[in-house]
Amino acid sequence: MRHILIYIVVTFLCLINAGNVFAALRHSDASDDYHTIANLVSNLVKFTEWQGEKSIALTHSLNLCVFGDNELTVDHMPQSLRKQISVTLSNSPAVENINICHVVFVGNRERNVAGIISASKRKPIITIGKFDGFAAAGGIIEILTEVDDLGLFFDDEKFDSKKLYWKVNERMVEESKLQIDARLLQSALEVIK
Repeated sequence: MRHILIYIVVTFLCLINAGNVFAALRHSDASDDYHTIANLVSNLVKFTEWQGEKSIALTHSLNLCVFGDNELTVDHMPQSLRKQISVTLSNSPAVENINICHVVFVGNRERNVAGIISASKRKPIITIGKFDGFAAAGGIIEILTEVDDLGLFFDDEKFDSKKLYWKVNERMVEESKLQIDARLLQSALEVIK
């Protein structure tokens, strides 16, 4: 009986430890994911021109607003970008203050997606969402979590499961009055017209 009890306790401790290992792996993958998203934001800034008072070229600052995801931080942004311009990150600012944002990242935990898209419509704000239907709902860039969403598969030679793929809503780009380099549109897997 004592051996069975020891076996149960040891098994229980191993399961708890295994859970911690898997949690750490998930956290590591998530952190890599945020660096990838931050690199996308960095490239968007390089390939986008804001006009007037929001011009990054004039202000040398970028306001990144994050809704529904408190894990994306300024530290995820590439050092090369942070050396060139000042990067400010606002977590879940009031939707009515969205005008301060250059880029809005909407995480999949955000509940007011429609309000955020509506508040940023026809404004020089790049909206990025990482969930199904974001671009179709009026967001500018939808990060694809799985290329399978487009009927494509990672095992095709053309696709790499470690790369980031996205859709772009070209109509929303035009309405935002942002000047986005054509190369960014060409590199998207799908452009919604």
